[in-house]
Amino acid sequence: MVHINFLVFVVLTIITCLLGDYVVFTAFQNQMTIVKALGDSSIHGLVALFSWLIIQNEAFFQALICAAIAMMIDVDHFIQAGSLKIEDAVNLDKRPFLHNSTLPLCLYIIVMLFNCTVMKNHVMITTYSTLTFVAFFTHHLRDASRRGLWFSPWIQSLPVSYPI
Repeated sequence: MVHINFLVFVVLTIITCLLGDYVVFTAFQNQMTIVKALGDSSIHGLVALFSWLIIQNEAFFQALICAAIAMMIDVDHFIQAGSLKIEDAVNLDKRPFLHNSTLPLCLYIIVMLFNCTVMKNHVMITTYSTLTFVAFFTHHLRDASRRGLWFSPWIQSLPVSYPI
């Protein structure tokens, strides 16, 4: 049964990415900015939710937390814009700070090293640091299909295709 759930969540993740991007960036192309932003945020949440369920098959509450974190990452658009107007948040001249993939990757490595050496593999630290990393990286990877990954201060990749 676990293998069937795994495959179901993988398929749901792929469908959510492809269908979600089509709806948000093609079907809703001429819609109000707020509709597109809410749609994009919802897709980020669903991708994170299904991704966590791939890792922790029956941890639905944790999957909801993962989804919420993935959706909240875009708050950095408003912080960088210095405005609560959606038009300002989506028309930035550079990527906002929470979209820098160096940040979650380095923090995850540091927390896991600390957990392995000092905390002796505390389960809660492992679970919730991994959950947070999954939330950030699914968000970044989905955005990377259009903009690439950003590992500041080192590199900005080309857009990452879905098959990769």
